[in-house]
Amino acid sequence: MALQRKAEPRVRPLLSLGFLLTFSLALIFLDAKANFGPINLLRRLVSEISIPFESAAKQIASPIDAFINDWTQVGSKNEIISDLRKQNTKLRLNLLTLGNSQRELTKLHETLQLAGLGNYRIVPAQVMSIGAGEGFGSTVLLDVGSDDGIKVNMSIISGNGMIGRVQSTTAHTSTVVLLTDASSNIGARIAGSGEIGFLSGRGLNDSMRLTFIDPKAKVAVGDRLVSYGVSGGIFSPGLPIGVVTKVETLVGSNTKVAYVQPFTDLSQIDLVGVIVSKSKWDPRDSLLPNPTPTPTVTVTITPNPVAPSPSGSAS
Repeated sequence: MALQRKAEPRVRPLLSLGFLLTFSLALIFLDAKANFGPINLLRRLVSEISIPFESAAKQIASPIDAFINDWTQVGSKNEIISDLRKQNTKLRLNLLTLGNSQRELTKLHETLQLAGLGNYRIVPAQVMSIGAGEGFGSTVLLDVGSDDGIKVNMSIISGNGMIGRVQSTTAHTSTVVLLTDASSNIGARIAGSGEIGFLSGRGLNDSMRLTFIDPKAKVAVGDRLVSYGVSGGIFSPGLPIGVVTKVETLVGSNTKVAYVQPFTDLSQIDLVGVIVSKSKWDPRDSLLPNPTPTPTVTVTITPNPVAPSPSGSAS
C-alpha cells in the first residue's frame, strides 16, 4: 500500500504530458489536412477581430509618418524652391535681354535704312552715358572715337533723323552735343516752302527754336524741318530734324520764331549712327518720315421729315 501511493504522483505528470502531445499532433494534422480546421478557424476569427484595430492604428500612424517624412525632407524642399526661384529669375532676365536685343535691332535697322536712303556711310555707335559735358548742357558719350574714323562736327543720326554733332573725340570715345543744347546752332530748312533759318537749342529735350533769315517767312504749326547744308559745309543736308509746334512774332518786329519738337526722343537714345561720309547729292525732303494722316470728320445731316398738314371738312 505504501509503495503504490508513492508511485501515483510520478505517473500523473507523464500521462498529462502524453495527452498534450497527442492532442497537439492531432490539431496539427487536422490543420494541415483541412482548410476548415480549428487552427484556420481560429486564425480567421482573430483576423476579423483585429482588422478594425489595424485600420484605426494606420489612420493614427499615417499623419505621424507623413509629418516625420516631411520634416526629414524640409532641407531638400527648401533647396528645390531656391533652385526654382533662381531659374525663374534667370528666365526673366533672358526675356528682358531678348526684348532689349529686339528693340536694339529695330533701332539699328531704322538707322541703317535712313543712312541707305540718304546714301550716307555711317559708323554704328552705342550711347554709353547721357549727361552734361564741359561747357555743354546736353551731351552723350559714344563708344567710338578717332580710331574708328570719327571726327569733330560729324553729324549724328538715329532712325528718325539728326540728333546732334560730334564735339570732341578720344581714341575710343566721342562726345556728342545734342541739337537741344543751348550752345547748339545749325542751319535748318522748312520742307516744301524752303524757308531757311537758324535752329538753336533751348536746353530742353523736347524743344528747339527756329529763327528765320527772312522776316516775312511763312511758317505754320505742323511744318517739318530738315538740316540745311551747302557743298563742302560741315553738316549733311536733308536730315529730318523735327516738326513746328508753335509760331510767335517777336515783339517790336515782324520776325517770326517757330518752336520745334525733334522727331527723336533725345532722352531715350541708345543706338545711333555717325555719318563719316556725306552724300554727293542733296536728298532734299525725301528722307522725312511719312506724316501721320489727320482723320477727316464727316458730318451727315439728316433732314427732319415734313409733317403732313392736317386736313378736314366742316359741315
